[in-house]
Amino acid sequence: MEDGSKRKSTRIRKSIKVKISNEYNDLAYSLPINCFSKDLSIGGIQLEINTKYEPGDIVYIRFLVDDKSYIDVQGKVKWQKERIPRKSFLLGIEFEELDKANYEKLKQILNL
Repeated sequence: MEDGSKRKSTRIRKSIKVKISNEYNDLAYSLPINCFSKDLSIGGIQLEINTKYEPGDIVYIRFLVDDKSYIDVQGKVKWQKERIPRKSFLLGIEFEELDKANYEKLKQILNL
């Protein structure tokens, strides 16, 4: 995993239901993979997932802000770590395209 000194923003431990896909259009349908976040920041998210992604992969993520709105964001996998006993992977994803409206929604989730 990355050294905390390289981190651009503070992480907050937060478990949120997340959808992740290689294709943006898949987020609205039944093709994305459902998983949960381990932590979240303005700059990215850590996920635990049963599917392997590689550093450099571009992914599309959707997570709920409240019952009525969600955030869709493109990200890049910065690192992955296999969790052998659990047969899962931890992924560190950096947000790449976060518009102003979604930035404000993310601040709401993080209580900033």
